[in-house]
Amino acid sequence: MSWASLPNGKLLSVAEGEFDVFITSDKNLSFQQFIPSSSIQVVLLKARTNIYEDLFPLVEKLPSVIKAHEPGKFIEIE
Repeated sequence: MSWASLPNGKLLSVAEGEFDVFITSDKNLSFQQFIPSSSIQVVLLKARTNIYEDLFPLVEKLPSVIKAHEPGKFIEIE
């Protein structure tokens, strides 16, 4: 989506225009962005690594989290 060049603090505001839920594996995002004031829910996939085998079990938990999304909420899936 060509978002790699976005400065810190702009990522969620850009994502809000496109999505209801933002899924990431960036463990620092909640410190870099002010999530409670956003209109998007942020879901952190908190895996040991970012390789497929570690992330896949967490991805399987996403449907229920996405269905119950709440704007401004930050959720960690471990």
